[in-house]
Amino acid sequence: MRLLTDYELDLVAGGNTYSDSQGYITVVAGGGGGGGIGGFDPGSGGGSGGGSGGGDGDGSSDPNHEEFQFHDRDDCKNGEALHVGNQIKNLQNSVTNQYGNTGHVELGGIMVQGPDGLYGLTDDGIQTSHNDSYATLSLPSDKSSVVGIIHNHPYDSSGTNINYINMYPSVDDWNHLDQLVQSGANPAKLSFYVVDPFGTTREFKYTDEAKYKALTDADKVRGDELPQGAVDCTP
Repeated sequence: MRLLTDYELDLVAGGNTYSDSQGYITVVAGGGGGGGIGGFDPGSGGGSGGGSGGGDGDGSSDPNHEEFQFHDRDDCKNGEALHVGNQIKNLQNSVTNQYGNTGHVELGGIMVQGPDGLYGLTDDGIQTSHNDSYATLSLPSDKSSVVGIIHNHPYDSSGTNINYINMYPSVDDWNHLDQLVQSGANPAKLSFYVVDPFGTTREFKYTDEAKYKALTDADKVRGDELPQGAVDCTP
């Protein structure tokens, strides 16, 4: 995963596409406005309109992009994250990864708050690129409406410690929040939600970024500073 270069951002504005050296499409065709944030371990792209935040592009430049409609609204940010997290877990068991990791795919979305105060996902969609380490996601045109990113870290059968480490956002995950803030998102309202390898959805607030980025892998294996699972605040 990486941040977009100025060249790639220009391609977004021009409605073109760009493939990285691995063949992953990280810039999605569109007319500007929405665009992408560079990716999830790696990858992210543009999105179509609708949802609480709206947007541009439809992710179709990523040949592996698929979007599952999730028409859900909640007056509680954590409540919406839990609803999305549960749906991601359900989809994980049914989506076939064409790269050979059946059931272990990254899915996610951009959380936004609409003018009505309700929380939802850009494009009303949970998105995936059918890969265990890459998902193309949609950004709304109005970056100030973004209140979070949510995606899962699939279980890694290669070892136990990596799954403990993946209970936390990666450095690149935090970099995406940095990029959103630079684009106009309110840092005081911004969170990263991880649906961890064991199925728990946790909120990591952007205002605590420095604390979490300072943790070593050994700290994460011990569970240092790990927040409890998100709690639904909807009555």
